[in-house]
Amino acid sequence: MNIWTEWAPLIGMVILFVYWAQTDPAFFKSQSMTTKVLVVICCAGCFFRSLCSGGAHLYHCVSAEHSRIWWNVDFVSIIIQSLSTSFIWVHFIFFCDPNVQIMFMSSMVAFGMFIFIFLFFIFIFFWLIFENIAIEKGVKVIGKKRTFFFW
Repeated sequence: MNIWTEWAPLIGMVILFVYWAQTDPAFFKSQSMTTKVLVVICCAGCFFRSLCSGGAHLYHCVSAEHSRIWWNVDFVSIIIQSLSTSFIWVHFIFFCDPNVQIMFMSSMVAFGMFIFIFLFFIFIFFWLIFENIAIEKGVKVIGKKRTFFFW
C-alpha cells in the first residue's frame, strides 16, 4: 500500500508534465535555455525521489541488509530532490543577477555534498563501533559482510 502513496503521484506527475509540454509548446519554447534546464532538473529530482521512496517501501522488508540499503537510497533521493527544487527557486528569486544565482547554486551543491559526506562517515564510524560492541558481547551481526550505503 505504501508504494502507491509514492508511485501514484509519480505517475500523475509524469502524465501532467508530458501533457503540459505537448499542449503548450509555445510557453516552453519561449523560455530561456537556463529556465528549461532547471525545470527539467526540478521535475527529474521529484520523479527520482518518488521512484526511490516507492522502492524503499517495496523492498525494505526483504532483509535487514536490504532495508538499510533502501532507506539510505531514500535518504539520498530526498537530498537530491531538495537540491533540484531549490535550483528553480534560486533562479527566479535572483533572476536579474546571474552571478548571485551561480554563487547560491554552487554553494548549495557544495554544502549538500559536505553534509552527505559528513553523514556518510558518521554512519560508518557508528556502524563500526556498534558492530564491534555486538561482536564483543556475542551478538550475531546481521549479514556476513558490511553494507555501507550502495556497496
